[in-house]
Amino acid sequence: MTAINQLAAMSSLSLSDLMVVFSTSNGDARKAALSVLLDLLEANLQTSVDKVTQYSAPNATGFSVQVT
Repeated sequence: MTAINQLAAMSSLSLSDLMVVFSTSNGDARKAALSVLLDLLEANLQTSVDKVTQYSAPNATGFSVQVT
């Protein structure tokens, strides 16, 4: 197997790009698309804080936003 330091670097990624993972259930290295990693992260990351988007528009004298 190629050492990771010998692989070429990339400056941008797409969801169809592949990454190397070590599968503990299979005991060897496998490949997975970044979209699979994204699905895993979305299914398992949680936040306990409810976030609300607040919008504001400037007026002629400037503006300030009160955040609730």
